[in-house]
Amino acid sequence: MSIDSYIKKIDNFSKNVKSTDKEFVKLGGVLHSQIIKRTHSGKDANLKKFKEYSKNYYDYKKDSGRPVANVNLSFYGQMLNGISKKKITKGVRLFFNNADALKKMISNHYGEGRKPARPFWGWDKMQIKFINKAIVHILRRGNLWST
Repeated sequence: MSIDSYIKKIDNFSKNVKSTDKEFVKLGGVLHSQIIKRTHSGKDANLKKFKEYSKNYYDYKKDSGRPVANVNLSFYGQMLNGISKKKITKGVRLFFNNADALKKMISNHYGEGRKPARPFWGWDKMQIKFINKAIVHILRRGNLWST
């Protein structure tokens, strides 16, 4: 099946399904939580352990009374708390809701100066499988949580 015919099939499905927008927003909420949980566990979007903090930053974070057992990209939690979701046509968008959180995301995700890249913003393999299954489920049943 070509990608165009697959897209048409999905469009036809979505026209016949009620309340998909609400379900996609729920899915966005689940994915939002998963990004935060994975990041707090010290893993990036490729499910690899984040690169270690520099000695200076490690000492600074430790002296500030913050946990240093694993690299979790959190000091005060402002960056990850800056993630929001918004309903869009036929879907949901996850985004950073303020300039400070976005700046921190760019700095952490891509690296800055001597700071290494720690690519956390994105879906890991397990999330991609979950997203695909969830979308099919929503389009078939109109509800992510029904069986």
